[in-house]
Amino acid sequence: MKTENLRIGNLVLQHGKVSRIWKLDDSGVIYDKINGIPIKKRTGLTYKGEQPFKPIILKESWLKMLGFKHYIGHSYAIGDFHYSLLDKTICGIVSLSFKPKIENVHDLQNLYRFMTGTELEYKP
Repeated sequence: MKTENLRIGNLVLQHGKVSRIWKLDDSGVIYDKINGIPIKKRTGLTYKGEQPFKPIILKESWLKMLGFKHYIGHSYAIGDFHYSLLDKTICGIVSLSFKPKIENVHDLQNLYRFMTGTELEYKP
């Protein structure tokens, strides 16, 4: 997972548990710090070669925890923001001229924030 794709507030897996990104520091050309852990920018690995943060795969249960309601078929919605589990894209009234594949929770969080100006709320 590339560090440049993360924002404060993103949900990721850290050692198998859901964790929220609470701090991002630009430590230099090669490393960033995420939650105080030095991470290589290009590979997402630590000094020891570990990957402490992994993406959360977007599934129906995650859509529900983020406040989405079942809409039609394989699509889920919050207001006019619709997501299709079948083709992993944004659909419905709010649509894009391009169709980025959104497969991870942090990518959906980022796109939702970009398009609506608000954050998705995580309710486990």
